[in-house]
Amino acid sequence: MNDTLAIIGTPVVLLFARKNDIYPNVLLLALAFAVTTGSVMSPIGNPQNLLIAIGGEIENPFITFMKFLLIPTLINLFVAYIVLRVFYRKHFTEKIIAAI
Repeated sequence: MNDTLAIIGTPVVLLFARKNDIYPNVLLLALAFAVTTGSVMSPIGNPQNLLIAIGGEIENPFITFMKFLLIPTLINLFVAYIVLRVFYRKHFTEKIIAAI
């Protein structure tokens, strides 16, 4: 599922960046970090999780994954935001961004 979101999200992000005159690399990295990190907390988020959910005979994989992986996922998404904010600080602005 994370690959699908990356494929669908890339042209949307590029359009959004072009429309709002934003450096696209920051948005593409944010998409990559969010898709990869976010897929961790779902049994269908990536193939490895699906193998664990099926092979591990987890009774209710969606609740189990969410229960144990929600907090670490949120922490890692926040860390990814901080990393982007530090390395691309000149590309972060206070201007209001228009929707697509």
